[in-house]
This record gives sequence, structure tokens and C-alpha cells, in this order.
Amino acid sequence: MPATAKGGFAETFDESPLPGLDSEALDFKVASVSFPDRGKLGKAEWQTLRLLEPQGRRLVPTVGGLLWFGKNPEARSPDAWIQCGRLPRSLSSTASNSALQIPTFVTRQD
Repeated sequence: MPATAKGGFAETFDESPLPGLDSEALDFKVASVSFPDRGKLGKAEWQTLRLLEPQGRRLVPTVGGLLWFGKNPEARSPDAWIQCGRLPRSLSSTASNSALQIPTFVTRQD
């Protein structure tokens, strides 16, 4: 598993950095439209969302960032796909509200 700039390791595959790419591989306009209630998102927010990860002195996209908001994700990962679900609150008392809402506010717009 790739090491992060913080000296740790990515927690999941989708959080793994892609050091061969730069931040321009992501379509920030499309990503911003997906979070209209958040206002303008800066580098800190992209990192919090795990769309970008520091690698040395630069920010690179993560696997998840590329799949959700990449300008050309099929070129890097032609067989990749995203699967997510939403559990009823009665089945998931420990899940956070934001985790339950992800499928409703993150949609890919081409």
C-alpha cells in the first residue's frame, strides 16, 4: 500500500495517491457542482474529502478522486466502477449522517 506524505498509509484503496498524475487530472468544476451547499472548495477541502493527497511538495489525486471527478478516469482504470449503498437508519445506528447521505449528493455529471 502506498505511503502518504504524512508518513502513514492510505486507509483504503480509494484513498491511495496516484503520484504519476497531478491535481489537473481532476475536474474541479464538476466536483464543485456536486457540493453546492459548501461554497467554494479549496485545497484543504479537497484533501479532507480525500480527493487529493500530498506527495512531497505537490498534491496528487487519489484513486477515489480520479474515479469520482477525473477528467479521463477510463484511461487510467478502464475496469473500475463505484458501488455505494444507503442503509436505513434502523439498520445502522453507528453510521454517521454524512456517510448515509453520500449517495444523495455525490453524482457524476458528464
